[in-house]
Amino acid sequence: MAKKKTTPKKKGAAPKKSSKGNRSVLSFLLLPILFVLIAMGAAAYVVINILIAPVNDRHQQALIDNIANQYDAYINNVLEQHDSLMNQIASSQYVIDQVSQGDAELLLEAESFIASQIPYGLSVHVFPVRQSRLIPDDTPPLSHAGLDMIRKAEQGQNLSMEAHQHDGEAYLQSVRAVRNNSGRLIGTVAIAQSLDYLSEQLGGIDGTKGNLVIEQQFEGAPRQTLLTYGAKNTNEVIRLGVSNPNWTLTFQPSDELAYASVLSTNLLWTVFGALAIACILPIFLAGQRVQQTLRHDANAFAREVQNLLSGQKTAHSDFEFAIFSTLAKTINRMRMGKQQSGRGPSASTGGAILDTPARAPTAQDDVTDFDVSMMDSDSDLLGMNQSSAPAQPQSAVQPDIFRAYDIRGIVGQALTADTAQQIGLAIGSEAYDRGEQTIIVGRDGRLSSPDLTQALIRGLQASGRDVIDIGMVPTPVCYFACQHLKVGSCVMVTGSHNPANYNGFKIVLGGNTLMDDEIKGLYHRIENQNFLSGSGNLTNQDVSAAYLQRIGQDVKAKRPLKVVIDCGNGVAGNLAPQLVKGVGCHVLPLFCDIDGNFPNHHPDPSDPANMQDLTRTVVETRADIGLAFDGDGDRIGLVTNSGKVIPADRLLMLLSKQVLQNNPGATILFDVKSSRRLKNLILGFGGKPVMWKTGHSFMKRKMRETGAALAGEMSGHIFYQDRWFGFDDALYTAARLIEILADQNETIDTLLAELPQDLSTPELSISTTDERKFRVIEALQRNAQFPNGQITDIDGVRVDYQDGWGLVRASNTSPKLVCRFEADNADALRRIQDQFKQQMLGVDSQLQIPF
Repeated sequence: MAKKKTTPKKKGAAPKKSSKGNRSVLSFLLLPILFVLIAMGAAAYVVINILIAPVNDRHQQALIDNIANQYDAYINNVLEQHDSLMNQIASSQYVIDQVSQGDAELLLEAESFIASQIPYGLSVHVFPVRQSRLIPDDTPPLSHAGLDMIRKAEQGQNLSMEAHQHDGEAYLQSVRAVRNNSGRLIGTVAIAQSLDYLSEQLGGIDGTKGNLVIEQQFEGAPRQTLLTYGAKNTNEVIRLGVSNPNWTLTFQPSDELAYASVLSTNLLWTVFGALAIACILPIFLAGQRVQQTLRHDANAFAREVQNLLSGQKTAHSDFEFAIFSTLAKTINRMRMGKQQSGRGPSASTGGAILDTPARAPTAQDDVTDFDVSMMDSDSDLLGMNQSSAPAQPQSAVQPDIFRAYDIRGIVGQALTADTAQQIGLAIGSEAYDRGEQTIIVGRDGRLSSPDLTQALIRGLQASGRDVIDIGMVPTPVCYFACQHLKVGSCVMVTGSHNPANYNGFKIVLGGNTLMDDEIKGLYHRIENQNFLSGSGNLTNQDVSAAYLQRIGQDVKAKRPLKVVIDCGNGVAGNLAPQLVKGVGCHVLPLFCDIDGNFPNHHPDPSDPANMQDLTRTVVETRADIGLAFDGDGDRIGLVTNSGKVIPADRLLMLLSKQVLQNNPGATILFDVKSSRRLKNLILGFGGKPVMWKTGHSFMKRKMRETGAALAGEMSGHIFYQDRWFGFDDALYTAARLIEILADQNETIDTLLAELPQDLSTPELSISTTDERKFRVIEALQRNAQFPNGQITDIDGVRVDYQDGWGLVRASNTSPKLVCRFEADNADALRRIQDQFKQQMLGVDSQLQIPF
């Protein structure tokens, strides 16, 4: 019989641990908690999906049907009114008389008369019967498609409006037969209109309720989208009826309609979730209390047992749980009984002394406090123990790039990828100290911006901050993203209006744009390597469409203007043309393709030399207005219909008038470089004028302090708190300026002529060094003498006289001094300049003063 083979146990092998002895008190509560969750979930499902959902569905359908019917009736009413207008023109006695005579001059007069009656008209052609012809030189031309419509009208067909194409642009073509008083056909009228006619007509529709699309399709031809109005979405498409047989009208309800509810399912789920928490929380808190009490009693019991086993006298502990009191008493009785049965030797032993062996190590030597915690470790779940950052790539960061209201330097020299990463670490660490976790990052179109942005983001993430990358956008869109996404902090990578080899960072933390010592504080963090360490998340999000939509909801031009825009190949080129079209105007784009080399001219509208192309184009095209933007879209330049370049302080006068008409008594800020006439003009319009330091950071901080409705700088930074968010935004300013001009029947030249004006200089620059420019200003503020002048020294030295004023200040962005002068006449201007020149040379005789 074979013996059963056995495997001997390894000597000293540890027994397998059982998980049964490792359960915490809270683990026994999982079942009742799970029961509560299942019960609440089932109740929520019945209430929400069986009882409430059908009610919400009927409510949604009723709302959608109501809006769809309104849209359907509105569009058909627009087409009916257009048909009625065409019929009135074709049947007017004036047109009949002119066509009946057939004289070419009379026909031209009839065309001019009709053109004055047609909104958004592009061309009008009147022909005697069977005398129509191609007119290829007109804009748009009368094409074969138009001749076909005329032929059908002469055959007695009643034609609907059609959309035709010319050079890739669609336009509307309408034709009507002209009959004399006896009903005989004597000619036709053909009218071409801009598609803006339909867009304008749709202005009465609330575009937030859904997306309306008008398409045209002829038999055997592809479908052509004529017009899209409203917010695009992914909801079900509803086809509406339209009187034009060649057109289709579709409607997509907005999320507001598609997900409308009598009772919000999200709210109901929230209520049931709150009820579940209200039920679970007492269970959890009770379990946690039991666990804490159990830990306390177990530790006290263990200590008492160890004292008993070692023969030490111990005081009885006060236990919360009765079982521990019972166990302690039982063990104590057992010890007492053992002591009585085994007392020392009796007298008969002769008092022999017994050797007592050394006490074996007791459990006391190994025992630690009981741990009945529900956690096995103390991992830093909340990220509260952020330590100093590990070693990061370092380069010698130059302090002079940390300027008054941003960080800016030459790429490859003062500004490298390593520098950007350390700046990201500093910003992220500072953000944490201010209670900010998420930071939005945007960039302009410069060639160096992508690499610097990636390095910046690496630094922000390495500090533990989460990053939302919104891509290549104008600076105002980066600021807007903070409002739109409800995030308090952002960094814009931009060189603004500086040359192509510059770049930098504009920084907002907790809603405040950093400036002065706050900017320098970032340098000190880098210098001391005072960084936090972590691993933040990165997400990408596009907010440009939301930005354009928000402006489109706020501003609509009452009449279509012809607007030339010059973006100087800066980042505003991706949105400015869309914005101008969106408010209802015709756009003539100039240098709107983004090119970080700036091949046409420097993107700085404050320099008149950069406005020459815009000026020429405005005059040649007879445009209503010309607008220029700097490299990152936060500064604006203005050219009038006659080709005049308008300083930003005069633009601020025009904008102030509208703001104060709607906000009587509002505060208006302007910088020290602005005209003295602004003060009295603002007072005259009922406002409160406040002069402040130049610099977008200073102005925004002062706006928050004073609650100003509008602010502006001579550099072209305009800040709207009225209907907007208080940051410098040249694109929004352009929309508000278009609104003002479109609301008037006068030209921009006429509106500006009504405002006061002195003889003034542009900004005059004096090249120097960063250290030297501040020494000059400090010496002037201390020692300069300007008899009969009122000195203001909040930013440089400004001196106001009865007949003019002068200013010298240190540039915050470049190594130079900046001067500006204004006076009633040339003599006064020269006198003020001479006084400034004398005082400046008195503190630094080496200055090369250009006046």
